[in-house]
Amino acid sequence: MKKLIITAIILLMSVSASYAAGKNKLTDDLKFGAGIGLIDLELSDSALLFYGIVEKPLRFKIGKEVNTAMQLRLGASTDAKGKYVKSSINYMISGLFKPYYRINKQLTVYGLGGLSYISIDHTYSNPFYNGFLGNNFGSSSHSDLEVSFGIGLEYEIDRKMTIAGELIRYAPSVDGPSLNLYYKF
Repeated sequence: MKKLIITAIILLMSVSASYAAGKNKLTDDLKFGAGIGLIDLELSDSALLFYGIVEKPLRFKIGKEVNTAMQLRLGASTDAKGKYVKSSINYMISGLFKPYYRINKQLTVYGLGGLSYISIDHTYSNPFYNGFLGNNFGSSSHSDLEVSFGIGLEYEIDRKMTIAGELIRYAPSVDGPSLNLYYKF
């Protein structure tokens, strides 16, 4: 499933990039990005979350100086191993509203708020039994629609490239710091 998600992210980004190369009102000012986050994942230790980002500025402001944008994020994680459980995110799809304020020409502070649909798998182990069937005790998976929110800081390297650091909570048990790199066509 993870390979399918990663393939979909690459396909989405490449198709979107080809549309962004032409002049089109919908694709004007699109920013594409990739992110990596260190997330705490439910009952396990930390895992790496990899995701793609498509961001579109919106045409309205909050007050006189706060601009807005929308983001779509697609991602999956590595395995997080705990003492008796191994967990991973099969896929994550997030739609996030992003109000942002430019501090100066290169530095921007922003907030994130929206919804994330997350599918998580767990494999449980029994430390007291290592017999014919191995030590797997069982597995479970669940998918949930969760409220997501975060804060971040962007630094514009040049007119086309931006780097960002953020703290985000995708779900009650999926949160942590992340680093994003954006490219604007």
